[in-house]
Amino acid sequence: MRLAQSQVAFEENDSASSVAARKLTYFFDFVKPTIAEHWRCHSIALGYLETLGTCDSVPDDVSCGPTAFAAIAGITISEAVSFFPFDTPWTNRSRMEQALKAFGWRFTKLHATWPGIGLCLIHWRGPWTDRGYAHGILQRTHWVAVIGDYVFDVNWRGWLPKENWEDAVVPELLSNSASRDWVPLTGYELMLG
Repeated sequence: MRLAQSQVAFEENDSASSVAARKLTYFFDFVKPTIAEHWRCHSIALGYLETLGTCDSVPDDVSCGPTAFAAIAGITISEAVSFFPFDTPWTNRSRMEQALKAFGWRFTKLHATWPGIGLCLIHWRGPWTDRGYAHGILQRTHWVAVIGDYVFDVNWRGWLPKENWEDAVVPELLSNSASRDWVPLTGYELMLG
């Protein structure tokens, strides 16, 4: 079974967002159904998702927001950084929304919901949330890209099944931040059509 990205037709004048949308649609409409019962379905899916983007080397001044954006958009990190012209390492929701709009994505903002396809701002919870959400909430947040059952995390430097992300990456991030658990703070569901 060989699924090549070249099976998706692109026009030279297509915008980056329409190319990314077609790649993602192709994944959901053709790749996932084709491999659903295959014993190596995760491996095959990850092989396809890696063609969308990886981050083998991330500059120290690039945070999780632009990196997750690059992964879902299928562009390089250096291209993604141009959508975040802010002089701060933090990517708040307003900045992410500006970047998504500048890229040409249409999206729905979801409160406290994990998206099916898009970006998710995660909140690491701990003693600082016992009395509600403090003003400094962004100090305890993290951006990931989501495509169905798969998560892209800059800390992993690539895509992995969500259950593996929860088992391998999340515990490390929780322990590094003295957090006890996490919740999706805001999801951005991308409109591909």
